[in-house]
Amino acid sequence: MLNEVTVITHNGPYHADDVLAVAFLKYYAVKKIIWVERRQPTPEELDNPLVFVLDIGGIYNPSKKNFDHHNNGETRSTVYQLCKYLFSPELFAKLEKHILIPVSNHDLGITRQGPGSISNIISGFNNLKSFNECVEWCIPMVNMFVKNAIKSIADEKRWPKLTKSNGVAINESEDYIANWHELAYQDNIMFLVCPGRDPGTWQVVSRDTTKFTIPSNAGQHIVFSTGHVIVFDDFAYAVAMADEYSNMYAKTIEHEADE
Repeated sequence: MLNEVTVITHNGPYHADDVLAVAFLKYYAVKKIIWVERRQPTPEELDNPLVFVLDIGGIYNPSKKNFDHHNNGETRSTVYQLCKYLFSPELFAKLEKHILIPVSNHDLGITRQGPGSISNIISGFNNLKSFNECVEWCIPMVNMFVKNAIKSIADEKRWPKLTKSNGVAINESEDYIANWHELAYQDNIMFLVCPGRDPGTWQVVSRDTTKFTIPSNAGQHIVFSTGHVIVFDDFAYAVAMADEYSNMYAKTIEHEADE
């Protein structure tokens, strides 16, 4: 971690690319940013590794802390480049999938995101917040993305240790595996049994309600109208019902495995 750095980025309207790049840098990579200037960098600043030049300058050279993607053949945006430099390959891969590729593609005009996307929300602050205010607003979000990525990595190591049988996985821990849907698909798992929100309850969760909808049951504590989750008061009964649901959809999972 560097002690003190200067950051230079472009002036004019800001975007998710440059704002998030500064937020990631400020929260995870340096102890102190002396100042953020929004202007063109000088040749001396481009050559100074204590000056991070982000989204401007026309140069991509991580050793000199130059992270621009304009006019230099780079096909990923500045925040993508910077995070690839800052984080381990394992952590970067998680951030890449869930935040960096969507933001990069939006910034480059490859895939435009909808009104409620991070990219459009940040752009919408131009008339309400200064650049530095928007960076501060984004820091808790950046923190969330990194912590979720770290947990996702840990969960992937926990997943193989769960009891799995007949398309059902059982997680008896209160520590929910947030990305279990992706992991379940690889193992042909249709349902997860895990603790419910209310103490002493157990829920059966469908991996995909378009394929494996959970029907109501006389012994249920509660069931979602979407058929996504059903909650029982007894663990053994929840496991038995998950097994029964799995048998209902055995043909579906066989067809999925053949795809």
